[in-house]
Amino acid sequence: MSGCSESRHVRLRSLGNGIYMEQGGQAQGGVPLEPGMRVRHPDRPDWGIGQVQSVVGQRVTVNFEDAGKVLVNTDVVALEPVED
Repeated sequence: MSGCSESRHVRLRSLGNGIYMEQGGQAQGGVPLEPGMRVRHPDRPDWGIGQVQSVVGQRVTVNFEDAGKVLVNTDVVALEPVED
């Protein structure tokens, strides 16, 4: 085996005060997903409204009212933002 190492490039977004978050998943319409946002899964309305818990790349953990915590791949599912 060769001794090559794989590098990973990530995009970071400043949250202020020297804190950065990896840019990742997006909702329908290209809206960036952030912890605390309320969303809906377009194919599972029975799950109810969910709150984004974390975003790591395209993997978004959402706590849905009627389904609990679900890991969503935003390359596959475009979550719908819910207006407050």
